[in-house]
Amino acid sequence: MYHTPVHKLPNQLRNERQAAIEIAAPRLTPNAVSDYEVLDGTAGEIDEFEYYQALQRQINAGSIWHMQGSMGRAAMDAIESGNCVLGVERFRDYWGNLIPARTDVKNGTKGSRLFVKRARGEGWARAMTQL
Repeated sequence: MYHTPVHKLPNQLRNERQAAIEIAAPRLTPNAVSDYEVLDGTAGEIDEFEYYQALQRQINAGSIWHMQGSMGRAAMDAIESGNCVLGVERFRDYWGNLIPARTDVKNGTKGSRLFVKRARGEGWARAMTQL
């Protein structure tokens, strides 16, 4: 099979190939099992903040995008509602779709720290970005 060298590709395709190189691989965090228990409801009684902390840790690690579909949808809902920020790095989900990093989105839009600050306040935004 013949592959076109990157330097001979049109600019847009070249940029997409270069961006694909910079995609981080999902990784397990030390709390991955306990976070999974929190997210699937088997960890017992937890408060809202603990839930979103677990979700944010898995967003940051990229592993949430490879868990069962309901967890990925919960992460996206949390980002769109301003409860969580996008991760520090770009990731690909199970299907190969690009999940941008928080620096890839315009400040104040969904997934950015400012969006979370406006939705939940400075303390919440600080806590989510420091995980």
